[in-house]
Amino acid sequence: MACDSSIVAIKEDKNGEPLSIGRRSRTIPPPMRRALRTRDQGCRFPGCTNSRFVDGHHIEHWADGGETSLDNLVMLCRHHHHLVHEGGFICEKSADGSLRFRDQREQPLELSPQMPGVAANDDVQQWMDREFFEAPIDSESCTAKWYAGERMDWQAAVGSLFY
Repeated sequence: MACDSSIVAIKEDKNGEPLSIGRRSRTIPPPMRRALRTRDQGCRFPGCTNSRFVDGHHIEHWADGGETSLDNLVMLCRHHHHLVHEGGFICEKSADGSLRFRDQREQPLELSPQMPGVAANDDVQQWMDREFFEAPIDSESCTAKWYAGERMDWQAAVGSLFY
């Protein structure tokens, strides 16, 4: 009766939530997805703040021998998930376990800088005028500085306004 059956070893935490299902399935089970969402709090791509429409991504691809485990998973929004699979970007773990991303030229992507703060004695309207409206606009204004210099993806930029 059990000739064609298989055994799936599932590592669980103290509450019975799965931490790893090994190589048996590429699909992330719901409890592991909840743990992944709790850990990552949204897309982990540098500079991305998207916390909706995110997917679990195998850092070492499942087809290349990667396991379906929390250590091998990261949350990415659909746009960045597509960039990692189809756009030439690389997502990897360093020797110390931290997450690193590289662009198409294999240059490391740094975390995006924080927006400049408003000084306590500065008028907010004057600060906004100075930071955003008095900025010079030239041919480089629409060039994405955070990637490999490609042009701005207007569809993604405008589309994200409506999510």
